[in-house]
Amino acid sequence: MLPGLEMPKLDLGLGALGKLLPGGGQGRTRSPPAYLCDHIEYVLAYDEAVAELATGGGLDALIEEGGDGEGVTLIRESKLAEAIHLYARRIRNKGELGVLATMNAKAWADLRNRTGLDDAALASLEAPPDDLEVEPALLVLPDRIIVVGLAPEELTAVLKARRLGEKDFIEHPLAVLGRTTFALTFPDEIVLAGNFEYGVEVKVDGRTRLTWPPKFPARTQTAAGPAPAAPRPAPLPEPMAPRPVAAKYTIVPEWGTVQIAWDARPGEQYSVFRDGVELGSVRDGWFEDASPTSDTMMHYRIVARNLASGKTAECDVTIPIPELPLPEPPDEIRVTTRGNRIVLGWDSASPQAAQYYVLKYNEQHEIIEETYVDADYGHYLQISDQVSGGTPYTYTLAAVAPDGRIGAPSKRIGVISSTEPMKPLVHLSFEDESFLEGLVQLADNALALGGRGWAELTPQPEWNPDHALTLALWANLDDLEGMPVLICKGAWQEAGYFLQIFQKQVRYYMAGVDALDAGRPRAGVWQHIAATYGFGNMRIYINGEQVGRKRVTGRPRPSERPLLIGRYIDEEDVYFMRGLMDDIRIYNVPLTAGEVKDLYEETRRE
Repeated sequence: MLPGLEMPKLDLGLGALGKLLPGGGQGRTRSPPAYLCDHIEYVLAYDEAVAELATGGGLDALIEEGGDGEGVTLIRESKLAEAIHLYARRIRNKGELGVLATMNAKAWADLRNRTGLDDAALASLEAPPDDLEVEPALLVLPDRIIVVGLAPEELTAVLKARRLGEKDFIEHPLAVLGRTTFALTFPDEIVLAGNFEYGVEVKVDGRTRLTWPPKFPARTQTAAGPAPAAPRPAPLPEPMAPRPVAAKYTIVPEWGTVQIAWDARPGEQYSVFRDGVELGSVRDGWFEDASPTSDTMMHYRIVARNLASGKTAECDVTIPIPELPLPEPPDEIRVTTRGNRIVLGWDSASPQAAQYYVLKYNEQHEIIEETYVDADYGHYLQISDQVSGGTPYTYTLAAVAPDGRIGAPSKRIGVISSTEPMKPLVHLSFEDESFLEGLVQLADNALALGGRGWAELTPQPEWNPDHALTLALWANLDDLEGMPVLICKGAWQEAGYFLQIFQKQVRYYMAGVDALDAGRPRAGVWQHIAATYGFGNMRIYINGEQVGRKRVTGRPRPSERPLLIGRYIDEEDVYFMRGLMDDIRIYNVPLTAGEVKDLYEETRRE
């Protein structure tokens, strides 16, 4: 085929051929055999031209030999011009016209570049053969008509149209676009009148030679005028300027808060400021300040903003805050010792507390350390204090109000730290692989799991569901695809617990309690993952930092199934972990945030 010459691809399958049939599927169409007969001449002529003129064919051989005259004769006898003119007289739509234009331009441009022929020589080669019979035809496209088979001299075209139901046609001469091409346009008086019918006549020397539709005016083409213009919508009303709100306030001493209320209006947003500092924005007419200063005058400003216009209006209100009660210390403080650590735990039960103030005393009752812990209303709080083993210490806790006032301290709690190091319930180091089963291996001093690798441990000490639980490990995952399980003892909605990657987050599941999804681990790097359960809280940590927590209820259901590493109880590929694991630990206590951080630092992998 000639470089750049793209002829239409004729699919001779009857299904695809239906798209090429005249009429585009509307009205009566010709049968596929009849349509193929129309095109067979063009196909045969084009194939003959390609055989002679393709790159590397007979034409190139003549050019190399210097036979320019023989090359021109070969082009003329190749039937390229005949193929193009045969295709032109069978055009049925604007798409086929575009194909013809592209094909014609590229083919003759290629021949000009290869042979060096001038425009006059090419024009003589492009002319249809003298023996080619061209039946006059009229091609009607959406914006133009093309006349085929008639000499352009004295050629004119006229559109005749009339409104439906009328007798006389209005004649509208069509403007010339090219030698045998005319612009198909309609007079406004017809188009704006509504539905109409029309036809086209082509004349030579004033005598009608072609009509469209065939047999016009006995047959006509109908068309619809433009739909009546939709009524213009009424202009939107000008956005109303906001008005200052009428604010009312209520002081709630038992909660240590100030509640401000007003009548909210549609389309407005309200920003609340206290002493020039923005506290927040709301759409409804209510706001609560959870940290007013006790025993002082507080100045508030409510700014109403119209969302459509952006205009604002302000309301100032001054509120005398009485002396607010101080938050109470925790009712119960739990103390445990773990190695050289003392762990204090309590419920953050006071809605007035912003923080908790912890004091540490030595044997001489001297304050040796003070710590502030952020309150988390409704959750269990813990701190882990690293101390010298066998030494007695005492502690007090006090709640801190939002304005910094410290409430009454708790009773002193005395404890002597243990000298025994804290031992996990399970600790897997990978110096010895004798306990491993399944398709696992040791690599880089870690447990290597390759898609269906896993480890099943020999019987371990049973976990008491009345106790808490911590799972901790180092993992280097090849990818985060599927639902790989890191540690598993039990099954979903049955009994036990597991730690897995689910939807690219860490999932910590405890049967009978709940599931917590949090954090976004990464693939291809070592990461420390820990999950704790205890005192009604589930928490997840990545690299020593808490990434999620949830307040939970219920009682865990222990499982008698074996402890599995790197897989779930179901042997489906989606549950197998791919990558490396190391330093797997299980504790029957909920490690504190400080202990998890220390564990991460102490076992950190480079």
